[in-house]
Amino acid sequence: SVPLFLLLSGFSLEQTGRQVPYLTFLRTRSARVLPPYLGWVLLYALANTGFDLHTWGGQLGNPPWLLRELLTGQGAPHLYFIPILFQCYLLYPLLRRWVNRAPVQSAAWALMVTFLLQGGYLLHDLELLPFSLPAHLWMLFPTWSFYFVAGMCLQRLDRSHLRVQCKKAALPLLLISAVFACLYCALSHRLSILHAIRPALLAATLLAFFCGIGVWEWLRACPGAGRVVSFFSRHAMGIYYNHVLVIYYLRQFPRFHLGMSGMLLLFAATLCLSTGIAVLLSLVWHGVRHITANVRPHDRNSRQP
Repeated sequence: SVPLFLLLSGFSLEQTGRQVPYLTFLRTRSARVLPPYLGWVLLYALANTGFDLHTWGGQLGNPPWLLRELLTGQGAPHLYFIPILFQCYLLYPLLRRWVNRAPVQSAAWALMVTFLLQGGYLLHDLELLPFSLPAHLWMLFPTWSFYFVAGMCLQRLDRSHLRVQCKKAALPLLLISAVFACLYCALSHRLSILHAIRPALLAATLLAFFCGIGVWEWLRACPGAGRVVSFFSRHAMGIYYNHVLVIYYLRQFPRFHLGMSGMLLLFAATLCLSTGIAVLLSLVWHGVRHITANVRPHDRNSRQP
């Protein structure tokens, strides 16, 4: 999912990034991404202490620890995506000039760099690499560069033509994706490597992107499909942040450990609960903003002579 998130980020930024100056773009993105990230980093740090406020306070009073948590997102297994994404934001103007000047070459170079680095991690996991890779290299932009650059390059394709072609090939794409998923899962099980730093995901991510467009072109005519997608689009980031905490507590119940049925039930329960929490947090956030917006004019008027 992380590679696909990065590809979609590059794809969507190319729709909006050209409309505003870089500093304005960076300020807007920072305001949207960093405050919730900071809040959830602190919350997961508190959860990791068993909600022991004394221990948590001691951690917050340790600047090196706090800086490491913010820069790496290691307090939870999914937060590392945000530091990687923000590196993409910082490099966006350079990448954009590069892609505008040479889209094919930029995609090819990004592919080579990502393939070599992720291949190195695969060899390391298989104990076939005679040396250790630098710590946290996997969190740096080059390891993931292909996905973001590929998204920027895909944005330059004719959108209507892309939708038509993907719709025509939706069934073959879906079948190929299903076969690829089965092979990928079998290989992951065989090698006991489950993380997203896998060269095989380079092809799988592009396949998922085209397959998603094709399937959506057929599903968009279904009643309510647009509203469902719009709903999850609005709350996707909230679900992303809270779902790991939800999974942690659900796993305290033995029912969720009973083979495939337990896993499927865990998925359904996590989706429902994390969505509900995301909606609740969104309502609270909008309520606070509404109250703040109503108070500020009154405060300004009260200061007038």
